[in-house]
Amino acid sequence: MYRPSLRLVQKIFEGNLHQNRQLTKQEIRNYIQFNLYGAPSRWGFDSLLKPYEDSAFIQNKFVGNTLSPAREGHLGWDISYQTITVNGLNVPPLWNETTKQNKKFSSLLENALFIRGCRLNFEGHPVNGAQQVAPVTGELSIHGRIADKSNALFSSISLGHNAVSRAYKSTQSQLSDIPVSEKNYAEYLMRPYLIQDAERVFDTSDLEKDIELIAAGYKDQNVDTAKIKKDTLKDIKNNIDQFLADYSSLFIKYTQIIQDAVAGQILEHAIATPSFPFEADGKKDLMEMIGPYLISDKLCQSENIFEFMKTGEIQYWAQEFALCEFLIKNQLCQSILISPPNETGDLIKQCHAKNVLGLNDLELKYDSKFNKSSVHLRSDASPKALSYQDVQMDSHHNGAFIEVLSTKLFYKTFTSCLYEFIDQLKMTKIDEHTSLFDQSIVHVASEFDRNPDQRGGGSDHLPLSNPTLLFSGLIKETTVIGNIYTGTLKKNPYDLYGTLGVGAPCKELKAPIGIVNVSSTICQLVGIDPLVKRAPSLIEIKNNQVPSVLSKPLNLEGIV
Repeated sequence: MYRPSLRLVQKIFEGNLHQNRQLTKQEIRNYIQFNLYGAPSRWGFDSLLKPYEDSAFIQNKFVGNTLSPAREGHLGWDISYQTITVNGLNVPPLWNETTKQNKKFSSLLENALFIRGCRLNFEGHPVNGAQQVAPVTGELSIHGRIADKSNALFSSISLGHNAVSRAYKSTQSQLSDIPVSEKNYAEYLMRPYLIQDAERVFDTSDLEKDIELIAAGYKDQNVDTAKIKKDTLKDIKNNIDQFLADYSSLFIKYTQIIQDAVAGQILEHAIATPSFPFEADGKKDLMEMIGPYLISDKLCQSENIFEFMKTGEIQYWAQEFALCEFLIKNQLCQSILISPPNETGDLIKQCHAKNVLGLNDLELKYDSKFNKSSVHLRSDASPKALSYQDVQMDSHHNGAFIEVLSTKLFYKTFTSCLYEFIDQLKMTKIDEHTSLFDQSIVHVASEFDRNPDQRGGGSDHLPLSNPTLLFSGLIKETTVIGNIYTGTLKKNPYDLYGTLGVGAPCKELKAPIGIVNVSSTICQLVGIDPLVKRAPSLIEIKNNQVPSVLSKPLNLEGIV
């Protein structure tokens, strides 16, 4: 097993030897997973519920990515699942949006693989989250296996504090786990090699052994180990100072990208929380009336909910993307896992809320004569004058309108950063015909999709649907894999209504897609052996193409 100091000496040694520090083609591909632990709904991002015009689809009234003024007799706003067509595939409208430089997100889909209809066997966050990297609990993980095969300076790097980050397992390599409290991730990683520690790191008997070991691989060249030692100590300071300066500029860049994405988001309609009293036709309970507007069971009164959300922060993703670009472009690590800084992440943090009401501040009345329900502010209500409200990814208690608006804002900022990151990989050439993007797999994951409460007050976990989105230069065309059930609006024992993405059997597998199939697919793309040998991959690699081994994706009649 390589020690970190040996890895560093080898990289600097080879740089001094060849004096050309060019990028090199690696034995395996880079793997970067962005894990949205907490599981926000994916309907506005990569959940393909109606991939083709002839795909059967049943609209659940609380599943969607678009709000429009309500039809007569409905409350406030209608939610719908809308799509645009990109490369013959129906995808959410997000992919028609652009960066500040007017570059369309849809260009990313030219190298995208959507996997839908994956069913997981467990209900909660920890196990399903961990399975995104380690399909068998307690066994080897994808990033652990990559670490064992890589000679990069850092075997594997993980950021986040949750079950996903704890699922790392390898046979011989160490994980560099960055504490979420760190303010500068690159400085934390390089801290052992900073100049004040350089003499201590290299003033050991290991250094001479390390240099001799490395030099043995270059017996046919004249290697002056004394000069190498001198140059190595000098380069440590020069390289690390430059690394940290480069990283700081990347952090500034992604911070600006996020700010631009937030500022550029404008809705056609201003969506306000209700004024009191307000009424609706029919006999309804309080949650039916107010539920779609709630954030963590609280009503944050606002004349424009979307603008209220834009007062919050999504900035913690800036340093995450900066770290990935910094590590991959400098070939410092081939295995990176990015997940939220706590057990269930936030879509948006610390929105500035005024006049925050709890459910106890409201009362419901019903007028049987006119068959109308109304919500009133209680005489003893005590709204908070000012509060800082987080919008969580795990949206059990976020209303349906809040879910559409918050995910719209989050995915626009996230995809803006994703576009820049992938664009940088495309522009960074390893040789005349190969870019870093060709040598990388970018994976967007979470532990499941959502099943909305039919009163609009929140959503539950849906492990029967676990969307996966992969990007790579190896993938040459927009591809979707997997069958789902169309669902029903009739009452059923599963409390599943409409088309939700529930996995249906695939003819070739004789079963729905499982997480082990997704894992085998990723392993094949990366270039490592599958972690579960009996689980077939969903693709094959031939003639520099990545065709699916499954038939055209179908929406099949049924519920589960």
